[in-house]
Amino acid sequence: MTRCNTPFDLLNAYVDGQLAPAEELELRRHLDICETCRSGVETLLALKNVVAGSAETRPVPHTLRQRLGTLAERSSGRSFVRGWGLAVVAAALAAGLLLALGVTRWRMLGRSAEADVVAEALVTDHVHFLAMPDALEIASRDPQQIAEWFRDKVAFPVRVPELHGADLLGARLCSLWGHKVALAVYETQGKRLSVFITDPSTFPSRSEAGCRTALGDYRVCMIPTSSTVLAAVGETAPMAAVQPELEAPATRRQ
Repeated sequence: MTRCNTPFDLLNAYVDGQLAPAEELELRRHLDICETCRSGVETLLALKNVVAGSAETRPVPHTLRQRLGTLAERSSGRSFVRGWGLAVVAAALAAGLLLALGVTRWRMLGRSAEADVVAEALVTDHVHFLAMPDALEIASRDPQQIAEWFRDKVAFPVRVPELHGADLLGARLCSLWGHKVALAVYETQGKRLSVFITDPSTFPSRSEAGCRTALGDYRVCMIPTSSTVLAAVGETAPMAAVQPELEAPATRRQ
């Protein structure tokens, strides 16, 4: 791994869902190319998900809290990370905080707030790609052709939904929290819809199926299939036109 000067507290805020949409999007782009930071984020996420299942609370010695705080401050002030260094410091800081609190921020927020964070991140990406004139890396109306294009790009099977209520425009490869994601783009009622297709591990362990409103008039629907998760995003009215198809039993059995 190469050196990286990304502050540790920025990664921690990213994992906790505390970054502004623009900051989060910029960091996601960085994660696409930085193995060191991806490792740190994955370590933080894993620790938070594991410890979230336990409500046991233990006090953390003052000296340990002080040492962890010093490490975090140093990480934000200079490029100290080399190889597995970030992962180790991330693990130490996360473990100390989790022991002190007994549960992670995700647990304190609860299922609903956690789902809101995921939904807002998906809407942010949807809006970002709407503004990109060259957002589509493959332009095709053929779901099979698009699925074949993704074959050597992701580690999970990609099956692109056929929606009679929307026209398939094409697709691109993107990322969520450092995970590779297949994005299929549709159009209906003059509006674009995004369908993110990814491995279930991309999302927090307690993410549930269902739809919710996020960032104004956007609708986000999480739909599990046998081997992947579909996350459909669009404005409320266009989403209502395709939601029954996306949630149909035939779609869920992909």
